[in-house]
Amino acid sequence: MFPGLSEEFAASRGEIALVFSISAFVFYSLGAIAGPLADRWSSRAVIAAGLVAMIAGYVGAS
Repeated sequence: MFPGLSEEFAASRGEIALVFSISAFVFYSLGAIAGPLADRWSSRAVIAAGLVAMIAGYVGAS
């Protein structure tokens, strides 16, 4: 996996590992926030809010 990503993005193995580490940190950190929110409100509402945030991020990135 690393050689393909390294070649595609002209990045070192360390840089690629850093990106994956940051994404894992964000994923688990947001899970700690989403869990109590799902307990307070319905899971459906929390998932819908996450989908709206993802769509906004994709639109902003494009």
